[in-house]
Amino acid sequence: MTTPLRIVFVTVPDREAATTIARRLVEERLAACVNIVPEIQSIFRWNGTVTEEAEVLLKIKTLDDRTSELEARIVELHPYTTPEV
Repeated sequence: MTTPLRIVFVTVPDREAATTIARRLVEERLAACVNIVPEIQSIFRWNGTVTEEAEVLLKIKTLDDRTSELEARIVELHPYTTPEV
């Protein structure tokens, strides 16, 4: 039986953070592949204020049984206080 696959989406502030996180996840075998979408526009509420910012999107392909470890590692590597995982 094969292990189910997961796709995890994460936003980061810039291309440098995207490349750093993507490379580490693949090197550590937590992700099989990471696609970097160079610019998206995000609108969100932060500290009671609606905010709009350009971000970079990571599309991370992994195995289902690696999801928890992947999420924990993203939180460790991510520059945001509260990363979207």
